[in-house]
Amino acid sequence: MKIDSEQLIRELSIELDALYDGDGTAGFSPSDVEGPRSAFIVAHLDGYPVGCGAIRPLDEDSVEVKRMYTRSDFRRKGVA
Repeated sequence: MKIDSEQLIRELSIELDALYDGDGTAGFSPSDVEGPRSAFIVAHLDGYPVGCGAIRPLDEDSVEVKRMYTRSDFRRKGVA
């Protein structure tokens, strides 16, 4: 699963880099989702990783949604 998440993050970063002419990370680090109340989820369809998303706590009452991504072939199919 770690390999799936790393590949999906790379793909998203490449897309963001092309769209916004930056490094594509949008300030995200894997350590952002290693603490309490954080999560990184990989969506699978028929065993194949097709998307991902993360939540990162900002404070006691709120979280930030990060790294929301669906591979282009699986967009508009209800994965996200």
